[in-house]
Amino acid sequence: LAFVAGAHPNERVWDPFCGSGAELVERARLGPCTLLGTDVDETALAAARANLAAAHAVFTAAGATATLAIADARTHAPGPVDLILTNPPLGSRVQVDAAALLTAALPGFARALAPGGRLVWITPAAKKTTPVAEQLGLVRTRDVAIDLGGVRGRLERWERLGP
Repeated sequence: LAFVAGAHPNERVWDPFCGSGAELVERARLGPCTLLGTDVDETALAAARANLAAAHAVFTAAGATATLAIADARTHAPGPVDLILTNPPLGSRVQVDAAALLTAALPGFARALAPGGRLVWITPAAKKTTPVAEQLGLVRTRDVAIDLGGVRGRLERWERLGP
């Protein structure tokens, strides 16, 4: 996901469903940035804290910093961000309606993205999320079918053009 997103120096990056923090670590590997990871699950955030601590050398070498917080992606307002990079909760182990969760979170994502900002994510419900993203003024610039071990979805890159 981080490579599809691309890296701009010193950008502000938010992972609204950070889970164990893997996407945050991968983005940190690409250069200087300020990272924010949020999740509603304190156990996931504890794993993210451990993984970020284990990747301390990566963060130091890249000039990246990270903050973690408990927050609901549907209502959290992180302030302007240049990139939303996330692998949302998917699969049989997660008891959530992913399509409903993502469509409910999209308006906040669109508000948080700075002009020229990007959203890179995996959606299992592109038929439901695409019309919402388009209505919010986002433009899809990348779309790849993926299979995550039985969970099929789309890896997408969306951009917020203009002001």
